[in-house]
Amino acid sequence: MDPAVSRLISNRLTEAVNFETDEALLTGESLPVRKDPSLVLADDTGPGDRLNVAYSSSTVTKGRARGIVFATGLSTEIGTIAAALRATGSKVHTSSYYLPSHAAC
Repeated sequence: MDPAVSRLISNRLTEAVNFETDEALLTGESLPVRKDPSLVLADDTGPGDRLNVAYSSSTVTKGRARGIVFATGLSTEIGTIAAALRATGSKVHTSSYYLPSHAAC
């Protein structure tokens, strides 16, 4: 899986060899998660328990894999979280991280 592409998509794994991903951004899991493409899971399985999926925003820490893309952009788990935050009217803007031009450093 190309690292640049893996940031934009979520995919259902079809094959994997010693494949592990860091999903801390999505699940808070502190250790890499070993993936198993042979698993068949229920539709209501939570993101942290879907061991047959490689998520956008996760980093490959070990191995290699191939999969079938099933979500991109706002349809991914991270995209769903981003849409939910936007819908709540979050007041945090990137401009709030910059000091005014007259601020002393």
